Amino acid sequence: RQQSGSGRTDGSTRVYQSSLEYQGAGAFPVRVTAGRQLSNVLSPLGFFDGVTLDVDRRHWRVGALGGTQPDYTNFLPSGAIREAGAWVQWHTAPGSRTIFHATAGGVGSYGADGVNREFALLSTMLVTPVVSVYTTQELDVNRGWKQTAESGKAITPTSTFATLRVALNRAFSVQGGYDSRRSVRLYRDFLTPDIAFDDAFRRGYWAGAAMSIPHLYVSADSRISDGLTVGRNQSSTASISLTRITRPVLGLRARGTQYDGPTVSGTLTSASVEAD
Repeated sequence: RQQSGSGRTDGSTRVYQSSLEYQGAGAFPVRVTAGRQLSNVLSPLGFFDGVTLDVDRRHWRVGALGGTQPDYTNFLPSGAIREAGAWVQWHTAPGSRTIFHATAGGVGSYGADGVNREFALLSTMLVTPVVSVYTTQELDVNRGWKQTAESGKAITPTSTFATLRVALNRAFSVQGGYDSRRSVRLYRDFLTPDIAFDDAFRRGYWAGAAMSIPHLYVSADSRISDGLTVGRNQSSTASISLTRITRPVLGLRARGTQYDGPTVSGTLTSASVEAD
């Protein structure tokens, strides 16, 4: 949908996803997806216009994809950036009490003048009734202009993300995490670094705890993030929920957050009364 006219600013609605999928059956169930899509395995790739082949068996999964990247300014189809990737994954069988998967993959992205980005992705996930863990690590392979821009480093660990939750018992749990994801340098940033690239790291830490018993849920957490150019931000949040207090079923919820940063500081409070 697009509108334009004299004295009016052009506007359009972007198409984020539009694809056709075929799911095979039998001993080798190939799934083929064509169109604009997201990869749920190689998620850092973002949106792409192309084809994905995926085979998911009882304990392993392999796949490959290829296509072009939409124009980053207007999201129209574009052949300026071509990209391809592949992955292999081992996972527990469907319906298992414990959920686990480990994935290794790689992506290459190229423009008319050469490399845009090449990186490997490693990720793991474990979910049990007591422990939940999720980790990802991206490793950029730097060649040519990118190795020069990254101070001569051949490999750069550009993104680390990890989160952990432990249920100490049926009522009480604790959680924490670490985030060092950063803006990834692409070829367009090499050409126009003053407007397209923000090299600030987004290092972050968080920790919290929650208690859940019949009719009552209480949680609290604290988060801190820091960047080379964006400064230090921190926040603390506490929330409480009371459910099924009376007949008719009434519930109360309240939340308070205090935050402080280089550009804005303040508090956020909210409360609600609910009837089911």
